[in-house]
Amino acid sequence: MRRPFKISLAVLALLLLTAGAGLLVLRTAWFREKLRQRVIAELENATGGRVEITRVRFNVPHWRGRLEGLTIYGSEEPGQPPLLHAAALEVDLKVVS
Repeated sequence: MRRPFKISLAVLALLLLTAGAGLLVLRTAWFREKLRQRVIAELENATGGRVEITRVRFNVPHWRGRLEGLTIYGSEEPGQPPLLHAAALEVDLKVVS
């Protein structure tokens, strides 16, 4: 009877440690840079243009993202304004299964 309890307790402690470590990683500069690179790659793939993003912020508790300095270049000539420029863009994320 004691052995299953100890195993369950160990598994629960491991899950809590993993969740805590995951939350800490979500707040690091390394994660923000990886997220910025991924967003740029996805936007370039979707638009076919070149994308620049100055900074990405991610609010973990509210699942809200903020892109700062978003610029999308299309097929415009040099010297013309870009296809899209936004000083900041906020998105609310939702997990759909």
